[in-house]
Amino acid sequence: MGRRIGDNLVSSQFAQIGVHQELNQANQKIEELTTEIERLKASGNKSAEEKKVVELHSSLQSQGIQKIALSQIKPNPEQPRQTFSSESLLLLARSLESDGQQQPILLFAHRDKEYFLFDGERRWRAAQLLRWKIIDAVIIPQRDSASLEKPETLRRQALLVNHHRENLNPLDLAEALVKEIATREGISELEIPKLLNALMARLTRRNLVDELTTLVSMTKEKQEEKLQKLASEGVIKEQENQIVRCLLSFQLNPASIKANVFPSLKFSDDLKAAIRNDGLGGHHAKVIQQLNAESLDKSEKEALIIRQQLTKEVIEGKLSVAATRTRVASELAKHTQQEKPLMSTVTQKAIAVITGVKLNEMEKTELEAFEKALKEKLKEIRANFKK
Repeated sequence: MGRRIGDNLVSSQFAQIGVHQELNQANQKIEELTTEIERLKASGNKSAEEKKVVELHSSLQSQGIQKIALSQIKPNPEQPRQTFSSESLLLLARSLESDGQQQPILLFAHRDKEYFLFDGERRWRAAQLLRWKIIDAVIIPQRDSASLEKPETLRRQALLVNHHRENLNPLDLAEALVKEIATREGISELEIPKLLNALMARLTRRNLVDELTTLVSMTKEKQEEKLQKLASEGVIKEQENQIVRCLLSFQLNPASIKANVFPSLKFSDDLKAAIRNDGLGGHHAKVIQQLNAESLDKSEKEALIIRQQLTKEVIEGKLSVAATRTRVASELAKHTQQEKPLMSTVTQKAIAVITGVKLNEMEKTELEAFEKALKEKLKEIRANFKK
């Protein structure tokens, strides 16, 4: 195992005065802490992990805290977290102003007098609002300085630290995962959600969803055995396998990502902006997304205005997801009842079934059969028009 975070910080502190015994003890403590943190992350014991992270921070701060000019710090260009609402930054800035900086940010030394942010971008942004010139930081020794030139290295490191803290919203997580999988496996970003949808639909038809979801808690060796078995049985295809492996490397459940994370990629631009700038929740956005031009029978411009008004109401009123769902249903009913003729319940259900079919989750043979059935039904409809 290579040297861990903090080795160089401790060494430079003690080497100058030659206190070798203290140096060894300090290095040993950091070695033990980082090993324990890795074990706790793997086991999912988040409470114990957070306590050890605090302890590690304490060890590093006492020996390596520095004052770094804000102008020398650059955000990680591959940072998965893109959501920094103005309200949350303002609140943090007030806290920094009144209580001071409680914890240093973590940086990678990049070039001469230049650093990349690894952890603490919110604190860095809030400090800029206060027009601070310097900020407390800990410099993380980089075992391979060339790795900072690789975007995929920065992205994966930042994705890991954010995922372990569970502080990425569904939109940021979805975009980061798609980039990571595309870079790692060479699959088109647009195809990744479609491939995962197709896999989950196939597993659902064969009652094999549990076969995939249980992989998350298995060891890497057991995961490989199971994936190879599913591949040999023709259940999972090559690119689908690659996507699942990447998700499992972050301890993510593919079924959950398909249902709760990747759908955010289809959010309208106004909802994405509301998530990132105004603090709109991902689940709220998923509900509001129903207010589209087609469902409202409006133009895109008219639908946008309705959606923005309701989004503002949800944010300012701090509505729950359930309350948002009720408001959206009310809005849909108001517009559809005004402008559409009443239909029988049977007709409404038939239309809902057809429009609700997810074609991108069907196999080719299923699409052909569905097309044939629709053509036959269309002939019947035309015949009835002539009566």
